Amino acid sequence: MHQLLGLLGLLGLLGLLGLLALLGLLGLLGLLGLLGLLALLGLLGLLGLLALLGLLGLLGLLGLLGLLGLLALLGLLGLLGLLGLLALLGLLALLGLLGLLGLLALLGLLGLLGLLGLLALLGLLGLLGLLAYRMAHQQEGPAGRS
Repeated sequence: MHQLLGLLGLLGLLGLLGLLALLGLLGLLGLLGLLGLLALLGLLGLLGLLALLGLLGLLGLLGLLGLLGLLALLGLLGLLGLLGLLALLGLLALLGLLGLLGLLALLGLLGLLGLLGLLALLGLLGLLGLLAYRMAHQQEGPAGRS
């Protein structure tokens, strides 16, 4: 009977050890599962954070590129507008200079033509006066001498 009790005790002890070992194994598996879950969550969080930071960086870079492009476009438009304005002002000044030169040339030509016309008129009048004088002297010439 003692042997039977000893055998039952040994079986009970083995069962208890087996139960403890099973519980320990389950606990270890649970701990490993928990650690794996935490590691997975941490990895997902890290990946999400990196992706978010990358997205924010990309958006910031795109915004910066857009801003730089806008500034470059505005600068180019301003430069083109300024160059166009300067060219227009230069063209207007050139047209004004050409107009002034043309006006001066026209006035000079009119003055020269007027002066030449006046000289021609005076010469014609002088010639007519000379002819009238000669004609008057020719008619009274022989009678007046005698």
